[in-house]
Amino acid sequence: KVNSVYKIKKIEKPVLTDRGYVVYSSEETKTTQFILPILSDKDKAKDFFRDTLGFLLITLFIVTVLCIFSSSILVKMFAYGFTDNAYQFSITNTMTKWLFPYVFMVSIVALFGAYLQCHKKFAAMSASPILLNISMILSMIFLSSFFMPSIYCLIVGVLLGGLCQIILMIFALYKNSL
Repeated sequence: KVNSVYKIKKIEKPVLTDRGYVVYSSEETKTTQFILPILSDKDKAKDFFRDTLGFLLITLFIVTVLCIFSSSILVKMFAYGFTDNAYQFSITNTMTKWLFPYVFMVSIVALFGAYLQCHKKFAAMSASPILLNISMILSMIFLSSFFMPSIYCLIVGVLLGGLCQIILMIFALYKNSL
């Protein structure tokens, strides 16, 4: 299902696709589908990958830390109705704080996946969501009795799934000598 089509502004250097359009199929694939045309020039891909990885690590770390410390403000902005119920607000605020590192992880996974895809290696990026799903399912089965409320076990599942996704991508990059 195609959600939206964005027009990319052409720049002086021919780095982007000559079509000038990127079609996004879901929120999670936007980064990959935006970067993939840029990485298709294999000579510049490695330098672009390194520069982008450095930029993403720094930027995402800062954004993640800021969002963790301002999670109550974010919850009030995006889930205002939860402020009426202190218990619901507390759970939402806690989950927001703990789940923001996953945004960091999935962004790095998207960059690694785009780099692998430009080298015609598709299996790791296709398999990475499976690790997240398995991690969440296993955390619900085995950890729900250890958390109160039990929904907190999903935080563990998501964070472990994100780590597994990053490990899979690093292994795929290493295996393919990229």
